[in-house]
Amino acid sequence: MTQVISVLGTKGGTSKTTTTIMLATALASKGKRVLVLDSDLQRDALEWAERAGKEIGFTAKATPTTQTLNTALARNSSADLDYIIVDTPPGSNSIINAAATSSDLALIPTGVSDGEIRQVQKLIDSLAGSGTPIAIVLSNVDKRVKDGRILHESLQAHERAAVADALIPMRNAIRKSYFKLPQITTKPFAECMELAEEIESALAQMK
Repeated sequence: MTQVISVLGTKGGTSKTTTTIMLATALASKGKRVLVLDSDLQRDALEWAERAGKEIGFTAKATPTTQTLNTALARNSSADLDYIIVDTPPGSNSIINAAATSSDLALIPTGVSDGEIRQVQKLIDSLAGSGTPIAIVLSNVDKRVKDGRILHESLQAHERAAVADALIPMRNAIRKSYFKLPQITTKPFAECMELAEEIESALAQMK
């Protein structure tokens, strides 16, 4: 059974596309069949997958409108896939809502600043009627300082959303892999693999 994961954000710069590609690459490296649907008009996820080549291990398609996204989800939900991951655009409420409603799990990547966390709260509130499980993924975390860990502990008490145990660090190897093939099984990407394993486990319990 194909499971759908949407990666959501109301503004750019939240590591949405990076989270999408790292997660898709990590799952593919574990032998999972993955399709990425790129609903962002910039099509960065699609371009990233194309530049990385077949070695990235998954396919990507552009779905820039709510209609094309819904059509792609309907056509591929019964396909021979393990996961569909939807990279949503910032600020498009219709696509965000369509993706979240159709998903088995919604991921919200975010940094650790007060402003970013307020945006996350607004997004969670806007999804109150969807019923889709939500997980917050803290990204670009500087592990040398306590802010990320403290925020992680405080968010764990959130009633509507869970918080991923994996903290995605601020690391040059991740940043420099943009539009390239991530060496996902190497040590600099260990937290990305941990996130994939965590999500797999959570989704398996939902079946």
